Amino acid sequence: MIRTAADYGITCYRIPEYPGVWVDTPRGPEKLGALGIHLSRWITTHGIAFNVEPNLAHFKWITPCGITDKGVCSLKSLLGDACPTWDEAADRLQIHLADVLGFDPQPTPEPSRSVLALTWRRTAEGPRILMMLRQPHTGLWWGSVTGRMEAGEAPEQTALREIREETGLTPLRLSPLGFAHSFWVDPTILNLPQGDPRFNTETCFHAEVPADAEVRLDLAEHSEYRWCSPEEAMALMGWDGSRAALRRFLDDLARG
Repeated sequence: MIRTAADYGITCYRIPEYPGVWVDTPRGPEKLGALGIHLSRWITTHGIAFNVEPNLAHFKWITPCGITDKGVCSLKSLLGDACPTWDEAADRLQIHLADVLGFDPQPTPEPSRSVLALTWRRTAEGPRILMMLRQPHTGLWWGSVTGRMEAGEAPEQTALREIREETGLTPLRLSPLGFAHSFWVDPTILNLPQGDPRFNTETCFHAEVPADAEVRLDLAEHSEYRWCSPEEAMALMGWDGSRAALRRFLDDLARG
């Protein structure tokens, strides 16, 4: 971040007790870039925030990094109309990150696309979610209907096709959840072809099916199924995105 700022004529420095990238301004030292670390389930993630053109008024609503006697600045506040665009600054930052960390940047393939169709039916006890256990060669996890989009398909078309292929069911209605999430796909787990995109973006729906419809499971992909209460389905789901989609579905159902 110091090197990136220098590309635009800005001199930055470190303050040992306050990690980040600092600039002297008429108002005193102000932070141009922050460092962060997050720990969850024994896994650490690290990040940086380099201020290009954020709304600095938002920083007045919080105490940034717990520091009360120093401010926050941005390339825009320092450079005015000479401020680079976000993409221009990001490109420079990437160059310096690769140089400092010894990385060799590679082209990023376009993410693959998939859908999640939470398939459910009405019962006297409330909604019941169809959960299926994947065969070992397809991952061995519980989930509702999912599938990758084929060339030329719209997400709705993929959802209807996957419901039909995986369960033999015909939905009464298919409704978007207004939610999509992206995640990294381990190609060794899913037996993806060499060079297949490792990132995927999934668009989420829910699909109501007739209460008395018979499930005809595709045994090449799934070994068993259950009609689960929302609580049971939530406990079986192993992915944060799937659980988020289920919560949105329940919210939609509660609103009628």
